[in-house]
Amino acid sequence: MDAIINHHGWRNLFDVVAVSAEVGSTKKYSEIFLHALQELSMRPEECVFIDNDEENLVAPRELGLTVMFFDHEMNDVDGVRVRKGLRKVDVV
Repeated sequence: MDAIINHHGWRNLFDVVAVSAEVGSTKKYSEIFLHALQELSMRPEECVFIDNDEENLVAPRELGLTVMFFDHEMNDVDGVRVRKGLRKVDVV
């Protein structure tokens, strides 16, 4: 995972990168989100979680995070739909 994270520069883009193997929880369970929230010192309602698997949106939604489905099959390589969705929840 470190090679992928470094290749894409995710640590420069995101305040926290929570890796399931390091946390011991997948996105289907709340533990990984609770870990990220703790690392960020933020409340769930202050955060947005985006994923391309609708099943992964259940746990964060139940915790109170704003969730967005990213339909990778739509091939939205420019992220236009994501940007529009983020603007709807006042994220710039």
